Amino acid sequence: MTVSQITNIVWIIAVVGEVWAALLLLRPSNRSRFPLFSGFLVFSCVRSGALIATSLTLGTRSDAYYYLYWTGTALGTMLMAGVIYEVFTDLFMPLWTLPKHAGTVFIYVLAAIVSLSAAVGLWMPSTNPHAISNLILTMDRSTTFATAVAFAFVVLFARYFGVPWRRQTFGIAAGFMFMNSVDLTVSAVIAVSRPEWVPTIYVLSQVAFLIAEVVWIGYFLRQEAERTEPSDKVLAAIRQVQDDARSAVGYMLTAVHRMAYAESSEHQGD
Repeated sequence: MTVSQITNIVWIIAVVGEVWAALLLLRPSNRSRFPLFSGFLVFSCVRSGALIATSLTLGTRSDAYYYLYWTGTALGTMLMAGVIYEVFTDLFMPLWTLPKHAGTVFIYVLAAIVSLSAAVGLWMPSTNPHAISNLILTMDRSTTFATAVAFAFVVLFARYFGVPWRRQTFGIAAGFMFMNSVDLTVSAVIAVSRPEWVPTIYVLSQVAFLIAEVVWIGYFLRQEAERTEPSDKVLAAIRQVQDDARSAVGYMLTAVHRMAYAESSEHQGD
């Protein structure tokens, strides 16, 4: 069996998993709780179906497949960033004793990372001659890195927030963390590999997505555990971290303002 045949088999199985996971998330209770994650899965199904149909009719080297692939990648990246917000909202929202917008602080940091990567994608040189696809690829990899870190935070520290491992929020985060971590590793290996090895290595990304789907399906098929209340010590530590972050940002803005003012004064003196 060739690598191309294995890739097609994994792709088809992954599409079946997408449909199954999407159907589970389209249940009213799940859709109302995780609308962005539901939208991500439905969009993944539509995108995969469109790519398969285009590859069979026009081929993977056609312009239609090219534009469809990169447009789908850009939209998928945006939806993935939305899933971060959804998971963090579900993680922080019940903690009413925290300062207002505590969870939003984390989202702003991730948004800043993605925005910075967009600027880098526009101005840094690339082996890809197409500026738009270079921008989308950079944003996709940066978002993948940001989401892997964010979801790893949820997986590692969920229990401190009263979220047990059998909670659906934990399952969503675990699936994305595994999938994005493998995807980043595959991208790094491909960058230093011979061209003939790329198709074989790329299969690992599809397998990782398939495993993530299995995790999501398993979590939404079983009864989830109830959430517990975190201790006052944990809440106090979270508040301290947020206060320290605000202070650090304030110090940096003050320093930048003073440097700009000093530079302006020197130019006026000259």
